[in-house]
Amino acid sequence: MLALRADADLDLASGRHASAVEKIKRLLHEVIMHPAEKAALLDRLACVLVIQGDKSFLASAQDWARQAYELFPSCKTLRGTLGSVLVEAGQYAHGLELLVPLTSENNSAVDKTLAACFGAKALRALGRDAEAHNMMQVARTSGLFAEVCSRVESELLTM
Repeated sequence: MLALRADADLDLASGRHASAVEKIKRLLHEVIMHPAEKAALLDRLACVLVIQGDKSFLASAQDWARQAYELFPSCKTLRGTLGSVLVEAGQYAHGLELLVPLTSENNSAVDKTLAACFGAKALRALGRDAEAHNMMQVARTSGLFAEVCSRVESELLTM
């Protein structure tokens, strides 16, 4: 099963998202694991949409992110993934509710960057352009997830 997980990670790195998803889903169904491990795998599945930007997994990512969040609702990273997925699904207000608290200084750079990035997308969709610009600046400040930030910024231009 560890080899299957390693193969899934290789598939993700190589852009073979569908293959990676199938392997991770197999792990979820065949392996008895701690709820934290299950939440981490569900989060990884949802991140095919959030990090890799593969929108073909939008409907499934909503399910995966919600399941992970329900397992550990106090986990900021899982809250951020769910918020980002909701923004991608067009549920901007609900996504913002989950994301905005993660953009403050007392959060990890990873959580803050992704929350700010997808928060900017939600704000832009809601017509709050100045706030969206400021939020995107917060996302760019960390230097993390440059590809995600660039992808979201290009989407902002077409909204």
